[in-house]
Amino acid sequence: MKHFGYYERGEDMDFIIYFAICICAVAFFAVYIGKTVKKYKQNETEKMKPTEDVNEIKSEFTTIKTKAKVIDLTCRVEMVGVKTPKTVEIFTVVFETDDKEIIEINTSQEMYEGFEKGQYGELTLADGELYSFII
Repeated sequence: MKHFGYYERGEDMDFIIYFAICICAVAFFAVYIGKTVKKYKQNETEKMKPTEDVNEIKSEFTTIKTKAKVIDLTCRVEMVGVKTPKTVEIFTVVFETDDKEIIEINTSQEMYEGFEKGQYGELTLADGELYSFII
């Protein structure tokens, strides 16, 4: 039947059009989700890659050797954390070099117990950490 120059569509034709639109929408979302998952997996594998060469071991340290005297030993307790705070013991040994430079180094309790005020000897630092102290 003609209606103002156009053929009338029946209910079957409306169903086919809606069905085609739904199929296109599902296909679009399937492609979008597939690309999103692929991008996510690529990001995760990039995060897992080591930033440095694992086989390369740092064999050279920046070392400083100087004559120094133990001028102070301090031990303190600090609270660390917000939601679940805990106390941490910090042991510090203070050295004075021959050039009147003050060096404060945090050590473990075992190393801390080996020092006494007034000891004088050769202090060796490796990358800013205490390496040795020979009296």
